[in-house]
Amino acid sequence: MFKKKRWIAASMVMAMAVTGCGDKAGADPTPLPTTPAATQKPTTPEATPEPTKAETTPEPTTAPTPTEAVAYEAGKVADFEDGNFSFIAVKESLVTSAETELSVVDFGGSKMLKAVAPDTGKIPYIAVDISSLAGDAVESVRSIEFDMGLGSPEEKFYAASGNVYYYVGADNAEKTAPWSVYLAVKNPKRNVVTLAEGESFVKGAKNIIIIAKETDNAIEAAGATNTVYLDNIVLKDADGNAIALNTAAEFDEPDGFSSKDWSNLVPVKNEVSIDGMVGKTNKGWWPVAGISTDPAQEDANVVDASVFGPGKIMTIYCAFDAASLEDWQKNIKLVGQYYEVEGSEIGNPGWEPFKSEDGKAEYDDKGNMNIYALTFNDSYTIAQVSYDEVAKYFGEDWFKYVKFLGIADYGFELDVMGVTIGEEKKVLPATINNVEVEGFNVKGDGWGQAGVDTVANGGTFDISLLKPGCVITVDYKSEGSLWLVADVIPDMGAPYGWTRIAYDESAEVKSLGAVNDDRNQVQFTYDQIVAALGTEDFSALAKLQCESDQAWEVYKVSIGEYAPEALKFTDEVVIEGSALKAAGWAQAGVKRASDGGTFDYTLLVPGSVINVYYKENGANYWLVANPAEGAPFDWSRIGNGDNAVVSRMDPKKGIMQITYDQLVAALGTDDFSTISELQVESGEEWEVYQIGIAKLAE
Repeated sequence: MFKKKRWIAASMVMAMAVTGCGDKAGADPTPLPTTPAATQKPTTPEATPEPTKAETTPEPTTAPTPTEAVAYEAGKVADFEDGNFSFIAVKESLVTSAETELSVVDFGGSKMLKAVAPDTGKIPYIAVDISSLAGDAVESVRSIEFDMGLGSPEEKFYAASGNVYYYVGADNAEKTAPWSVYLAVKNPKRNVVTLAEGESFVKGAKNIIIIAKETDNAIEAAGATNTVYLDNIVLKDADGNAIALNTAAEFDEPDGFSSKDWSNLVPVKNEVSIDGMVGKTNKGWWPVAGISTDPAQEDANVVDASVFGPGKIMTIYCAFDAASLEDWQKNIKLVGQYYEVEGSEIGNPGWEPFKSEDGKAEYDDKGNMNIYALTFNDSYTIAQVSYDEVAKYFGEDWFKYVKFLGIADYGFELDVMGVTIGEEKKVLPATINNVEVEGFNVKGDGWGQAGVDTVANGGTFDISLLKPGCVITVDYKSEGSLWLVADVIPDMGAPYGWTRIAYDESAEVKSLGAVNDDRNQVQFTYDQIVAALGTEDFSALAKLQCESDQAWEVYKVSIGEYAPEALKFTDEVVIEGSALKAAGWAQAGVKRASDGGTFDYTLLVPGSVINVYYKENGANYWLVANPAEGAPFDWSRIGNGDNAVVSRMDPKKGIMQITYDQLVAALGTDDFSTISELQVESGEEWEVYQIGIAKLAE
């Protein structure tokens, strides 16, 4: 059976009133390192070109010739005729994300998905779950087709365009393809995304696409946004054949989908908005908005001095006016003035000035402080400064005496979208050398158990992963507590039977595992398992399961070990050209200076440390030393146990460290002139932002 769908009268029909028949997409989705080209730092090797602005002249409002009817095979098109769009969600976690309402409407003789995002300063991100739509056939998908239509304001047509962000491979690598609707006579327009050679969706990877409207001519011309209409999604294989689709599938959010980009930052909770600091700057190096704690300041945005104090963190949500800015250009300043209070340590001659050579801030004779001690995430969408950082220089009660405090640009227009004061959100300690337990994505009702069978019980779970120092991390969803359950193989003489692990019946929170503030992740230690079972001999273990007092679902279980904190260091020298990337098990690096490279081995002296700033990929990273002719060592992989070197990895800071002493131990020499090339390697596709050599501070 085939079904024909026709779009009728683009401009005229777009001006008609329509009635929605669905609700706002309520996905409670989890992340990707999504990076819109127009607003954020790219996450792919190729920089996404800024969309070319379309012609702004309104097209005539006369009805165009209807588009030719297209026949689609039943079961192989997502056409929204059943009113369902459960496989679609809105990504709202980016600072540039527009609040977007989704509904299925009758439009042009067909049912279509309507996306309304009225905020002219933000971008709607519509996510389509390709993995769930295609099911087992997802790896055969080579192209994605869809109709995109625009409903323009003022009964006129205004063009729009954007990008389709598609995520491929097991690690959801971000790729881009453009889409556009430029002409009223071609509204809607059929858009096609074709995967490049070597790109593929992977079963179980939760691959999605995100359709983003990034250029909208209606905003400038009419002061309003285009409404987006989506229809007739088709997935095709290499031969051009449409693939059967499960349009009843639920959106299965990938890791990080709902999360803000907290890279390099401290996740916060209990945020209080400081609206007086919000606004667009004018490239003038000075704030256009600010706050005061001085009640005597007329017409000022006065805030209570108690809102910001010890232990609190200021978080600034922002966007820069161009994606093409260099990283050094994406900078902001916290600019302030103080007022004198009799008896205060902040009276004449004023606060001790920051010294500009510290790279933190400067302070002038008029009481203006320019504080640069702000930390950005990798996307340059969120910055933070802690109260305590500023207090190091200005005293513990510095905020009480703020006459003016605002956020200034660095000579490039900045949109400050929100400023909050909050507290550090509890996250669980980072772990390294993690092994995911296969088959542990399970769910159950309250007081129901599910999990994995051990190898001894005919399953796949290797009990050797349970060893001293290990920690089990469970990513889950439940309104209740979550704990582990052990079941035993009969007649093996185990000192335990069916046992709840890290469980306290009498407590309100029954799990004894460490839980994060978001209550979606819990950790259990080796010692807790031993305490519950009364033995370190797990040979009789039949099953390892999860259980909760409420309905629950486990997304992932991994076993690793706690990561040590990074070693403190000073005087770091970054190796030029050390931003590197390669495929899994491939190496890339910097050659020694004598061979025309940038690696200066003379920096490696007793008390030094090599810092490798890496992108988390779920795998181990190593240093690799390539020997020059006559070197007393062979090709050597260094770190994570190789060559007897246990490197220090801090996933929170994204840094791997290997000390001078460890390097000597691994290579059997302190003559590093024999290293022809210093490289990096990882077990999965990897990226390193830079390599530095520094002095240990301890």
